[in-house]
Amino acid sequence: MWTSFGALTGFSWLTGGVVENVSAESWWIFQRALPVYGPCARPLDLLQGDPPERWLLEVKAPTGLHQVLGLFNWSEEPCTQRIAPAEWGINAPEGALYFDFWQQTALGPATELEVTLRPWSCRVLLIRSAGTMPTWVGSDRHVTGAIGLDRFSYDEATHTLTGECSGPAGSTQRHYVYLPEGLQPLSAEGVAFEAPQYRLLQFTVELGDTGRRVWQVQLSPVRSSSGGGVGSAPPPHLPLS
Repeated sequence: MWTSFGALTGFSWLTGGVVENVSAESWWIFQRALPVYGPCARPLDLLQGDPPERWLLEVKAPTGLHQVLGLFNWSEEPCTQRIAPAEWGINAPEGALYFDFWQQTALGPATELEVTLRPWSCRVLLIRSAGTMPTWVGSDRHVTGAIGLDRFSYDEATHTLTGECSGPAGSTQRHYVYLPEGLQPLSAEGVAFEAPQYRLLQFTVELGDTGRRVWQVQLSPVRSSSGGGVGSAPPPHLPLS
């Protein structure tokens, strides 16, 4: 919770104490807020809660604009919160895509969403409009989604995704791309991929000694088939639970 709150509100982090005794898991969590992004999230429920429970941050990244919603439950009881992008000025007539940063899962497209928070917990959702092109939706590098991916493009003529990642030498990043209907991965260079959810590709990028990696993924149009079986279309959306 504190890492998410600090990353979204632009805190400067000071680390002290016996750092070498911090567990690898705790250190990994702490790093999800480093480096400090800079711009600060704004509370959506100012004067309604103390501290506010909803924080919204607009992020400018190489993948375009996206918004990060931090939901916090500061109480000892579970709660459910409704998310309606249309009420926040997000242009998503076909629904929005939601990427849960800490759970590393995608939800949607949906015009609204309900999420449940355990006592003293948080959910961080990266929100993008669902379009007709392959769409970057999130990563495991930074709570804001603003760090790690320096370049990202899609060539519609050749169905090619190209990206460039940077970070600490020897580290690994995972990035997630939503594929619209009719496309599937064919081959990759400089990156490994798998599909943890329908229409969602997970790219694992090993940065090596240089701390930088250029990668490319070749997509292929999916040939539809009649009568079901192999090649028939699965349900049109990612799960909403």
